[in-house]
Amino acid sequence: MKVKPVSMTPRSMRRDMRYVERALQELTRPRNDDVLDIAKVRYNLERLIGGISPDRFDATVYAAIDEYVDSHVAEFLRRMRERHDDQLGRLDRLRIRVQPYLLQAKALMHDELSMLGYLDVAVVNAIDRLADPETPLTDPRGPEEPRERPL
Repeated sequence: MKVKPVSMTPRSMRRDMRYVERALQELTRPRNDDVLDIAKVRYNLERLIGGISPDRFDATVYAAIDEYVDSHVAEFLRRMRERHDDQLGRLDRLRIRVQPYLLQAKALMHDELSMLGYLDVAVVNAIDRLADPETPLTDPRGPEEPRERPL
């Protein structure tokens, strides 16, 4: 699957982040069918077996009740797995949408940390120079490669 390039303008970033925020809020909103409706199952069972007298219950009736309840639980689990898979797919698409901005932020953070490191070395060098004017200057980026002299 090819991912189309994302324009990295501030306007597009704000738009994408608002979209992702709304989508995440929708994904976290609880739904009415997140809970197994036991009252409905109980009502249907009472309606189905209400006419049978208690002394006529035998193993087949109990087996039929178990099968009925198991089928409702299996249907509920199937719906939850289906929703779970759908939500994982939506989360993956949101992650793909946000990924370029995260990579850009990491690169900017790395650049800023490098700059702070250079500034720290420059400040230490300046303080050393003030304390002892004979201290040699230090390049915060490290030593340069020796240059060859032209012939």
